Amino acid sequence: MKKIIITICMIIISCSKNNSQKNIELSKTIIENEENQFKEIGDSLLISYDFPKHWYNQIYNEGTPMSKNDSINQQKFDRLTFFDNIKGLKLKKIKPEYLENEKNIKLDSAFVFDSLKLGNNKLLYIKAYNTLLYSEYDFPPSQQNVDILFYYKNKFQKKINIYREINYPFSVNVKFGYLNKLGILNTKSFKIDEEGVSFVESNTFNCRDYIK
Repeated sequence: MKKIIITICMIIISCSKNNSQKNIELSKTIIENEENQFKEIGDSLLISYDFPKHWYNQIYNEGTPMSKNDSINQQKFDRLTFFDNIKGLKLKKIKPEYLENEKNIKLDSAFVFDSLKLGNNKLLYIKAYNTLLYSEYDFPPSQQNVDILFYYKNKFQKKINIYREINYPFSVNVKFGYLNKLGILNTKSFKIDEEGVSFVESNTFNCRDYIK
């Protein structure tokens, strides 16, 4: 009888150790997964809501009256604007890679509002105000950007645009992005003018393609 009790106790202790080890390994896996995740930015509404090709928003009093569906679409659309809510540290010196392949643009100010380290990779989240130097306008259009800069071992690799708003004299072009924790970036572009809001295009990118 004593041998049976001792055997049962040893089995219980062994099982407890195995369970503890499994819990430790599971905790490590969870931590590693969290460390390998991107920092979410934007609103998931961007991919869950199906915007129509066009709707009226009655920017001007003489514009076409908004229907109930127009009002719903506009409310959803307004939720996607996150630029003004971003706070960050103003950069005194802008690295040249930020304006890589950008022409006729004057960078007015830029702010770092987040950063992320994934192994030997570093990501900088940047918010910027720009002026477009287009000669055809009496007043140059303004541009607001949110970008992520990718570095590998401190060497610049890629710049990905998350949000962009260009204010022309009589229209606005805007691109909203939603980046999830897995690194999948979805974007949708729209044009706003006196006729209302028009959907332009959508795109999907895997930002893990730029991680080494």
